[in-house]
Amino acid sequence: MIKLKNQLTITHFALLMSLLNVLLFHFPFYAFVFKNVDYKSMNGIVLIASLIMLMLLVNSLVFYLVFFCHVLLGNFYWSYSLLSTQLQFTLLILTAS
Repeated sequence: MIKLKNQLTITHFALLMSLLNVLLFHFPFYAFVFKNVDYKSMNGIVLIASLIMLMLLVNSLVFYLVFFCHVLLGNFYWSYSLLSTQLQFTLLILTAS
């Protein structure tokens, strides 16, 4: 296992960055889902839980692969993905209003 300077493994770091990405930049997506899905039904609950798990796993996988390949490329991709995701969902909200 590759370790960073502060003894934080790449797996834990990728999972942490993925979680932060989901919490900070996917609120517009979750707002859209809650607005259009009946979250009081069993189907809605399963759909929302599945989307949350899927986003966390895919983000973690992408971060892990990029950081595993190269740290500088990972830093660039991390900053680019956070900025582009925020811009995309901001534009989505502005155009939907």
